Amino acid sequence: MIPLTLLPGRTDTTRIGRDRLELLTGLIKAPSFDPLFRDTLIFIPPQHSVFAWQCGVDGCERIRRVSHNLCGSHCIEWEQAERAGQSKRAFMNAATPLPAARGVDYGRCRICPDRPALSPTTQLCHQHQNRWQYGSAARIDRKHLKRWALDQHALPGFGLCKARCPFLACGSVGLCIQHQARYQTEQRPGGARSERIHGRIKDGRPLPVTYDDESAFHAWCATTGPVSQPGLINLHPLPPLLRAEIQWGLHTHAQAAQHSEWTTNGIRNLVRHCRRGGITSLTDLHDQGYKDLTPKQMNSEVRKIIWEVVNGLRCVYYSPSDTKDVGFLETDHFGRRFKNAQSNFNITAVPQRWLRDLLWDHLAEWLRSPQCPRTRGPFDQMRRAAVELGASSSRLTPPTPATTPPCCAVNTPSGSSPTSATATACHPWGWSWSTDDPPPSPT
Repeated sequence: MIPLTLLPGRTDTTRIGRDRLELLTGLIKAPSFDPLFRDTLIFIPPQHSVFAWQCGVDGCERIRRVSHNLCGSHCIEWEQAERAGQSKRAFMNAATPLPAARGVDYGRCRICPDRPALSPTTQLCHQHQNRWQYGSAARIDRKHLKRWALDQHALPGFGLCKARCPFLACGSVGLCIQHQARYQTEQRPGGARSERIHGRIKDGRPLPVTYDDESAFHAWCATTGPVSQPGLINLHPLPPLLRAEIQWGLHTHAQAAQHSEWTTNGIRNLVRHCRRGGITSLTDLHDQGYKDLTPKQMNSEVRKIIWEVVNGLRCVYYSPSDTKDVGFLETDHFGRRFKNAQSNFNITAVPQRWLRDLLWDHLAEWLRSPQCPRTRGPFDQMRRAAVELGASSSRLTPPTPATTPPCCAVNTPSGSSPTSATATACHPWGWSWSTDDPPPSPT
């Protein structure tokens, strides 16, 4: 195995100082990583076990809403049927499936592998679609389309879309089908157009392109948003580290036994906000990073996704020793996850560093032990006891390491400690003294 290298100029050897992109890249290439999330274009299956996006009506190709797992049209129909007393099962069986409303990719032309198809029925590019409809092929029955296609010649493609898009361009201007339609709707900034030369049109070769303002056209290509397609998460415009963080977040969310609900629309909104804001890492958006954004710019679902992804990334970016220095534990580092709880367990509220380190060692020993509590309650109690002990005993001096008692209390159930400071203060590790007197020296 090739060892991971440090970033240029780094002198520290902690996990924080390593190249985060290398760490995530190694994890993404691992055999245990779901191949579905490895590509920059992630096509979520319509009925994915975690990220399902298609309407629940059998055969309906439209995007579902979160409320009833139905598309917008079927939601309206179901509300009417429910008021009429119809059962959900009867409605689902009788509902009529609807075709996709927008943003559908029909793949590549069946004749030209470098050109996109315009129609789901014929699967032909623009040039061959015209030949089929308006040429001698118009007299041929549609069932002979495959035989007709065998006599046609493949035409050269136009390359990838210039609008920072991984889809194939459909014309000489260099835009895919959806970006070409958007370009026309937005009044064609820069005035890009292809010159019509009859010989070139006939043989299908790319035509020369002229511009009213070429810089304006390229500026539009650089700033326009990615195309929208049901089930598609397009990470192509994002920086490599941010892209890897989202890929890792999608994988870990899908693998978790307990998880919240993420919609593909919410994930696309996250990608859109990061692209517009020039974000290079999700850690830049965590905590105070998005405090100035309005709810419209950063809705609750996007905030939730960021918070959960960053929580999961801590186990990658921090080693156990790093978490001790910062003041928290990651239960995932020890192979444990409490029910209805995150991996992160914060202990920064303990005021004394030496007391916080003792608490960290004690909780880590618990997590390594077969007798680890099955719920997080004892951990919360131990943290509360340490916080109250540190607040009420500011005169406490740290014990010398050579005489520190063992980290598990043997006189209390499950090693727990009192949760409030009384007339007699009790240390979580077995000491007791009056709060009016200095603590005894351990012997």
